[in-house]
Amino acid sequence: MNYLSIISSADGSMTFIMGGLTALFVWGIIALFNSIKPKVESVAAEISLNANPDNVKALIKKGSFEMSKNRYDSAIEYFQRVLKLSPNDCEALTSIALAYHIKKDYMNSKKQIEHYSDLLSSKLGESNDISCMAIMTYLNGHHFQMEGKTEEAQNCKNSAFDLAITDDTKDVIYKLNLY
Repeated sequence: MNYLSIISSADGSMTFIMGGLTALFVWGIIALFNSIKPKVESVAAEISLNANPDNVKALIKKGSFEMSKNRYDSAIEYFQRVLKLSPNDCEALTSIALAYHIKKDYMNSKKQIEHYSDLLSSKLGESNDISCMAIMTYLNGHHFQMEGKTEEAQNCKNSAFDLAITDDTKDVIYKLNLY
């Protein structure tokens, strides 16, 4: 049997062959979209920033894109611009602390954690943002570990995993374990 007779002989075979090819095509399109999506979002953020340099959401998108490309200094600049416009923005504070942590600039990372803790204690920050609290708690645990305070470090890390209710937050904390 050649290829042509398989297609013309049985509807089941034809559906399977065409279904398989169609599925491959669709999965290819989805993979392509997912690979370019961050770049598209970054370009959209750049366009928004050209129209309004004080667009907090666009600054966060741009900073997040820079983080995804391991351009931590550039990401920090975007997130610091956010904090000038919105000093209590927990996502910007958390992202800056993460960027410093990944760069192994633990002193500046710890400053961001302390600032975030001050916001929570004064109730100026968004204390209901569990993802930010989880990541900051984990980073704080890492700082305790570096100071030789192993019990406090373990308590923080355990609390962070308990707070991490979304898969994205769990993924960030898991990746931090690698540093």
